[in-house]
Amino acid sequence: PPLPLLAAAPSNRRHDSLSLPNLITGSRIALSPLLAWLVLHEHYGAALAGCTVAAATDAADGIIARHWQMETVLGSYLDPLADKVFVGSMYTSLAVVGAIDARLAALVVARDLALVAGTGFALWQHTRGADVSSTSDVVRALARQPIRVRPTMASKVNTGVQVTLVGATLMDALGCWPAGSSKDVLSVAVAICTCASMASYLPTLPMLRGSLSAFLPTKPPR
Repeated sequence: PPLPLLAAAPSNRRHDSLSLPNLITGSRIALSPLLAWLVLHEHYGAALAGCTVAAATDAADGIIARHWQMETVLGSYLDPLADKVFVGSMYTSLAVVGAIDARLAALVVARDLALVAGTGFALWQHTRGADVSSTSDVVRALARQPIRVRPTMASKVNTGVQVTLVGATLMDALGCWPAGSSKDVLSVAVAICTCASMASYLPTLPMLRGSLSAFLPTKPPR
């Protein structure tokens, strides 16, 4: 069976990749390095405007996909990946310029890398029974037996709090954030939500450990 962070895709979920929602999501991924560059060069106003556009695309792709029945298997992977690329780019660049605590940025990025690695392993588990020898074979196997990424509610809340801190930090850098102490409260909230979100995926660990046991050396009998 699929791991808890994955779920069988509905039978009406499409498999084509060039849908409008996916293109919008892809634009958010492409925009993230540019936003990081703007932060690193201290163009905070432009970075804040870009973050507003990124947030709008995050809402738009989901609304369009659901309203016009354009949900795809690829979209279920791209949307959370786009969130992680955006958040990781912003937290890393803001930490480099000293706008947020580097330890907080490391926590956020480490959590996202762990989830990406876990999801990748889960997808490999899903397809390893099929006859696959290349990336295209994996894509075809997933098309025959589609699954979609299923973020937990804690993960969704965590993303919202993380993005709120990004906006508050950029506004603070522009001198238009009303209270610096509230940004400190947001930082603590991000740390708590990031840990809680990671904990919400702990039920997947026994399955991952069981899957990995096939590759671990066994102790010889005494």
